[in-house]
Amino acid sequence: MKMKKVIIGFGLAFAACAAFGWPMLDEVEKVKPMVAELMSLKESLKPDEAADAAMEFAAEAKTEAARFLLLRRGVELYAKAGDDEKASRAFVKMLRDIKNVPPDMQETIVLGAGRALAKTSRPMRMEAIYKGVRVLVWAEKELTAARTELRKSKKDAPDAHLRAGNALAVMGDWPKALDHLLGAKGKIAPVAEHELNGTAALDKLANAWWKASVAAESEYVKSAYRFHSAELYRKAVDGNLLDGLAKSLAEGRIAEVEKDSEQDAVAQLYALQKRKAGYPLYCIVDLSSGPDADKYPVTYMDEPPKGGFNTDEYKTTKLVLRRIDPGKFKMCGKYDVTLTKPYYIGIFEVTQKQWELVTGNNPSEFKGDMRPVEKVSYNDIRGPLEGGKWPSSSAVDTESFMGKLRAKTKLDLDLPTEAQWEYACRAGTTSEYNNGGDMEDDLKKLGRFMFNQKCRSWGESDADFARHRPDNKGGHSENHTVVGSYQPNRWGLYDMHGNVGERCCDWSDDLSDNLRDHKGATMGNRRLDRGGSWRDVASVCRSARRGGTEPYGRFNNLGFRLAIRLAE
Repeated sequence: MKMKKVIIGFGLAFAACAAFGWPMLDEVEKVKPMVAELMSLKESLKPDEAADAAMEFAAEAKTEAARFLLLRRGVELYAKAGDDEKASRAFVKMLRDIKNVPPDMQETIVLGAGRALAKTSRPMRMEAIYKGVRVLVWAEKELTAARTELRKSKKDAPDAHLRAGNALAVMGDWPKALDHLLGAKGKIAPVAEHELNGTAALDKLANAWWKASVAAESEYVKSAYRFHSAELYRKAVDGNLLDGLAKSLAEGRIAEVEKDSEQDAVAQLYALQKRKAGYPLYCIVDLSSGPDADKYPVTYMDEPPKGGFNTDEYKTTKLVLRRIDPGKFKMCGKYDVTLTKPYYIGIFEVTQKQWELVTGNNPSEFKGDMRPVEKVSYNDIRGPLEGGKWPSSSAVDTESFMGKLRAKTKLDLDLPTEAQWEYACRAGTTSEYNNGGDMEDDLKKLGRFMFNQKCRSWGESDADFARHRPDNKGGHSENHTVVGSYQPNRWGLYDMHGNVGERCCDWSDDLSDNLRDHKGATMGNRRLDRGGSWRDVASVCRSARRGGTEPYGRFNNLGFRLAIRLAE
């Protein structure tokens, strides 16, 4: 593979010198001595192999020119090989790296990539990706110009805020767009303020953005406002918040946007960003400002930080969630279930410190900042009123843990569904436990349960066992323990087996085959929990095992982890 990478790198290095005049000589000199030996292999490369090599060489490139050209070549070769998914990932990666390049050069690179795509054997399949890239380049140029103006301006610069907000809206980054639009002049600022502060009903907000789209000067901005308006209308319709003429109007406008979306360039950008590669791998919420904060900053990462996430920081002041891509699996080991949408899920159970930073209190029986929060009910997490309506509504009570978190992050945070939980737990495995094992000794590597605690014996009562109190600093315990103390699954998720059981959104129900995006029964008496806990035997901690409790119940062996719903 290394020799293949060098061949491609050599050719593209010379191409970069010729086309752009960038400082590529170091790259070229590095591969010259190997050319004679390697050229004989060139003809044997298949498009997908060459594309893989180009991507690997791009990661090691020492100059921007080499990296961008190699990524562009990867897109072309993946398209030629018929692998649209990898082609789109390569294009998205190129876009992320391209942000460090001046806007005019961005345009040059993207136009070059478009010409390359036109030469592939599947140009029509890639046209949507190219449309999206073209829009993103326009938005990046607008955003760069607006930010430059904002840095130079000694005034409020409402026009620059408007340009920045519109560019971010076109890019689909609505939380940041709203912050800029709040500082814009005209009628946009009040609409942005209503949305940021939640002071207007969904249909009224949707109406306002639709009206703003009519007045927008740029076709890209017009489309972005219309898509956002349709998204708000969809939430109102799905939440059964509209009826009569209001519902008919909303459904008509949603249909209008969906009909136009196949040809709309902004729609292609949104589609590109919502592909697997479009969502960064990790989402991080910073809770360090505590329960009195106005907002919790949200950042995204494609790779773990140096040292990984299994540190005190990500178990106390920061929440970290990992993207899970759609797929199929055997739920409970026998029912075919398909998840059609990506989602994020917490790599750790929510800890006591994290709960405290959101709510201001810690109800847990066995204290420890980095231990999972427990003695919290489903109603404490989502709320008994709006939060109790799942699955007919995904709303939560304002004063619940999830309500406070949503208000300060603008993210659709929630408990995972049962299907999302098991799919994430298994991480592609079909065994009893997610390290591929079926025996109790396999479970001992993955999480705290009854028989990997020194003082626990089969006949010991819970009352006797309760004497083994942990310290308050997150050290060793004889019940649940510090999150991340055992091995993660292959997707980097810790404590999916044992420690504390984990609540899911769903009511308990009877499963059947061929389920899609399963959300449980429409009503019931018990909300589901999964994973087993420190006080359970190994069989209760299996990937397939289902449990359930009343939504008002609080237990010292039951906690939860977070999830974020994402669009397709």
